[in-house]
Amino acid sequence: MKVLKLAAAIAALATPTFAGGPTLVEADPMPEAMAAPVAAYDWSGFYAGLSYGRTTNSEIVDTTIGPVYQLSKGSVSGLHLGYLAQRSRFVFGGELSYMKYDDVIMAGLAGYHMDRTLDLKGRLGFAAN
Repeated sequence: MKVLKLAAAIAALATPTFAGGPTLVEADPMPEAMAAPVAAYDWSGFYAGLSYGRTTNSEIVDTTIGPVYQLSKGSVSGLHLGYLAQRSRFVFGGELSYMKYDDVIMAGLAGYHMDRTLDLKGRLGFAAN
């Protein structure tokens, strides 16, 4: 009799679990892959800049044959254009610079007068940000 009462009690307690019918359990959603972290800075792109400077005749190198390098007083202005590309942590690119010299003369080099320069440079670096 005890077994019958115990079975009846268990059946009575389990009845509310079936009141709404069997519950279908959905499968867990597939976890999404985390996006790669975005770099704090991206050095890719075009850039441009201007520069201006003044020269003085305070830089003189004296040798036994006389002054070898002396700049007269004058001004230097320039324009810089470039492009950089970043691939993972490596940064590379190039720059073109145009410089114009006003009244800049190199003493010690007979007849040498600089009017303008055009400079093409390559750049290679490592982004550590």
